[in-house]
Amino acid sequence: DRMISWEELLDIAQRVTKRDDNGNVITWGILAPLMERFHWTLIAQKDGTILTKDSNHKWKVEINEGAREAIEFYLSLITEHQVMPRDVISIDYTSLMQGFINGKYAMVTFGCWNRRFMLQNKGFNWGMLLVKNEDNRINASDPQAFGISKLSKHKDEAYAFIEFMTNTENSAEISFSDYLFPVRESAIGDPRFDSAENEWDIAKSWLQYSDNVKPGMPGFYTFEWKLFVPNLEKVILGSMRLDEALKDTVVEGNKMLKKLGLQ
Repeated sequence: DRMISWEELLDIAQRVTKRDDNGNVITWGILAPLMERFHWTLIAQKDGTILTKDSNHKWKVEINEGAREAIEFYLSLITEHQVMPRDVISIDYTSLMQGFINGKYAMVTFGCWNRRFMLQNKGFNWGMLLVKNEDNRINASDPQAFGISKLSKHKDEAYAFIEFMTNTENSAEISFSDYLFPVRESAIGDPRFDSAENEWDIAKSWLQYSDNVKPGMPGFYTFEWKLFVPNLEKVILGSMRLDEALKDTVVEGNKMLKKLGLQ
């Protein structure tokens, strides 16, 4: 079913990591950059919490054991098992995909939309995997939506255009062209999404596990890139222990949320 456990992911990554005679890595087993947020999928699969609401509906930083285990596993791929390079810190999309095509990385994390890029490289053999934690198969998705400004002087015309663009036929056509899936049920019934060609059928079978694993907190990106990710980077670089990093994330994170007016 193309679904693998965390343990299987590590085992595969260890087996496909290749080194030269001097022990230098030629091919890394996996690259899951921080920007791709694979760690948030792992956190969700452990029922982890980092950003949550209290009884008064105020946001707070509270890291539970599930989240800690997920973060520890993610970081262990770099620091302990050495199947993933430290450039998860700064790798960009172009470097990620070129490295995959050129054999620098055996596995990389991205959405099913990236099949489009794979198909541009004729003869390149690839396949998709979905990582699960026991029966928890939740995986990241990033749904998109449309809005009309209340200041618009042409709300009716804007709505008419959105209605046209997202009708059954056009939703299917736009999504298929982008190697994405439409949210309209009538559109997703298009037989093209059930085709075995380019693994559409596999990707569609995984839709039931799709969710937005990022916490829906206003100011999430500020918290993530100014505090959470920098603390993970310090652990990767060896300048901070994980316990210290998580404690600092909680203490400084709650201060940050208070300044942002979320507490």
